[in-house]
Amino acid sequence: MTTYVLNHLNWIAILVAGLAYWLLGALWFSVLFGKTWSAEVAKSGVKMDRPEGSKMGMMFFTQFVYNLLAAVGVAIVITGLGVTAVVPAVKVGLVLSLLVAGTTQLQTLLWSGRSMKATVIDLGFPVLGITMCSVILAMWTV
Repeated sequence: MTTYVLNHLNWIAILVAGLAYWLLGALWFSVLFGKTWSAEVAKSGVKMDRPEGSKMGMMFFTQFVYNLLAAVGVAIVITGLGVTAVVPAVKVGLVLSLLVAGTTQLQTLLWSGRSMKATVIDLGFPVLGITMCSVILAMWTV
């Protein structure tokens, strides 16, 4: 990686992309698929306890940091490739998310015994989130 790429990262766009990814997760695992995902995960013997108080806040903050780090990684690729249009950004996002997040999720399916439904929900979040980050970062030029 060259210093050129690091020097040309748009940190405001990265922050917005990370926040958008985090908000997508909040919606994804609550309003959109929360009940279905929880029920499917429980079928594999996982009991989900709801953290309380400051522990919940710390978990939300930690998740935001993870989403922000993912946005930095996507920004490095988008900037390094010089992507500035929607269609190429979607392609980069899909490739990154399916080859990195997708293979990780499929490994989880292989070893955890989770249902296909839970795996699709788990996989859908980073695929959509990373693709969304790619589009935000490609379109937000300084």
